Amino acid sequence: MSGSYAGFSATAKMQFANQCAVTQYCLYADRWDFTVVDQLPRSISRGVLIWDFREIHNPRWRMVAKEYLTALCAPAHERVRVLPSAHRVPRTVRTCHDRFQQLTRWLNCLTAQGVTSLEEVTQHHCIVHLAHRCAGRNTDEITRSGEGSSQLVVVQVLQELADYGELFTSDHYPSGFRPWGGQLAHVVAGVSKNSGENKTPPARAEVMNPLLTATLFLIHTIAPPALALRTTCDTPQPQPPGPVRTATTARFERAVRAHLASGEPLEQDEERAVRSKLTHGWSPTDPILHVNFAALALEGGVRTRSGKPFRPGPGFLYDPRTAAVRPLLERAIAQVGIEPRWGRQADLVARADGTGAVPWTLPITQDGLARLLGHIRTACILTIAALSGMRTSELVELPLDCQLAPRSYGTNRVRHRLKSKVIKARGHGGSWDEWVVVAEAYEAAGVACQLADPGATHHNMCLSCPNSRRSSVHLPRLTLARDQALSAIRLCPRRKPLETAANNFRPSSSSL
Repeated sequence: MSGSYAGFSATAKMQFANQCAVTQYCLYADRWDFTVVDQLPRSISRGVLIWDFREIHNPRWRMVAKEYLTALCAPAHERVRVLPSAHRVPRTVRTCHDRFQQLTRWLNCLTAQGVTSLEEVTQHHCIVHLAHRCAGRNTDEITRSGEGSSQLVVVQVLQELADYGELFTSDHYPSGFRPWGGQLAHVVAGVSKNSGENKTPPARAEVMNPLLTATLFLIHTIAPPALALRTTCDTPQPQPPGPVRTATTARFERAVRAHLASGEPLEQDEERAVRSKLTHGWSPTDPILHVNFAALALEGGVRTRSGKPFRPGPGFLYDPRTAAVRPLLERAIAQVGIEPRWGRQADLVARADGTGAVPWTLPITQDGLARLLGHIRTACILTIAALSGMRTSELVELPLDCQLAPRSYGTNRVRHRLKSKVIKARGHGGSWDEWVVVAEAYEAAGVACQLADPGATHHNMCLSCPNSRRSSVHLPRLTLARDQALSAIRLCPRRKPLETAANNFRPSSSSL
């Protein structure tokens, strides 16, 4: 080895801190925690931010892994920049974590074969490991080959250990050895260089057309009254005036008789309350299972000492008041019925097929309204993703004030813009950029802003999607949303499909 790695750790620590804002870093620690790093992309999961080098079975090679990953993150260090094959651009935390996982598998594979020093590694070991990593079994136990991109990363890690070998202080490949010699990694893996086209093809028209039609119907027609109803539901119900009045059987009966006199249905209990009742002994076939006793108490004039609404516990089934009022309740349910309180007088909206007007919702519980708002949030994500061409990492970075003021360039010529951060190839923390989008995507961002949780600074899009990194144009929960759209196609307008180049073109400020 030419030169020692001594003195590298202190300088690398400083450069690594500049690159990744690391506040606590130690080359000799076996567990690196990057959760303390500032300005990390919001799309990175916690598992990517914790590197446990104890996963490498041979303690001698843990230092090799640390020195290798440090060099990837600090390419400007004086001992790294002189290496002819070293990377010149700092690798991100996510990329280094991927390299760490591949390196751990490689080193543990060597340990399993009885290799105790990298000096013993031969081309045969490399070929065996590549074949092992790129072969898998499906549910029918039929061997299949791995994807080319997976092979590429495996080959890159094996070759980079040779490229950075001069820096390693504990172990290194034999002098002059490089896996697969001078062949490039993409040649060994059989992967062609990026041609500029996305590997993932655009979604088919028979999927996108009904999907976008349904999402736009939710955004334009259903979202406004749903948001207004949420505001109404969040408004606390006033307590009856006067002194404290306990929840007696007479007050429950008074409320039930008022429903019988007016013909108004009894209020249905929330779904979470019904589930709690079932776990406390209520029968699923009990006719009064769905009755909201808290609402009856309020209507009967019950006023608690604390000033909060009376809320009977799930064990109210065994209360003598329940047995006393049960016959009257069963008669009321048979005569006037039971239905959720919210949305009983829903406003009429035009049907999407243009055949008349219907209430925008049937009577709905607060739990049902929360699910509906979740569907509208999904519609916003789908619309923005499909019509803007933003990557997943950029969708997640959308702030609540992502809507920039529209710019007018003449009659009917308005440019709508969204702002977010570009993470890919922009260095640590990314950089702000703008996307020129169609009006539908711009309006979807506005609705998503109203749906954001209180105190949130971002839209929190796609964070819980399991396969958020598997598509170049990511459509969260595509299967569920597609099924919903296809089932709602009878409500979709028979209009010309929305034509957009967003599936193949990613607009940004540089393309304006």
